Amino acid sequence: MTKSTDIVPVNSFSLTGRKTLLVNSNGAPMDNSSALPVQETAPALFTTAYTLSVSAAVATGDGAALNVRNYSKIGVQIIIADTATVQLWGSLDAGTTYSQILEDAAGTDISSGTTATAFTQLAGKWTHVRAKVSAWTSGAVSVHILAGN
Repeated sequence: MTKSTDIVPVNSFSLTGRKTLLVNSNGAPMDNSSALPVQETAPALFTTAYTLSVSAAVATGDGAALNVRNYSKIGVQIIIADTATVQLWGSLDAGTTYSQILEDAAGTDISSGTTATAFTQLAGKWTHVRAKVSAWTSGAVSVHILAGN
């Protein structure tokens, strides 16, 4: 008989209903009559937010903004099919006013915008981020913004 204070090696476990079935090193089931119910959904390891800021645009204009206030990492994927320029804009006041983001998280100058498909990581100091198609000649433009911790 195993006491609750004894350490028993466990090689694996499987879920049976809402209880955990423990198996010892010989593969024999262990008593789980006092096992606690298993949480049905795993807790999130990290949280994310996503928006398709610009979706297949064929003209200049501002894209949709993403609230990134509670996130430390911001990734932006820019897809340009032919000829266009995309700038990234950020807000420090909950989306009331925007200014152009001049450098990425590594300190690289991005002030002239992106004219080719690219992935950029931004510093997490903004409350909102959006893309702007500042010049367009031809081809569709899409911009995905993903924020997380």
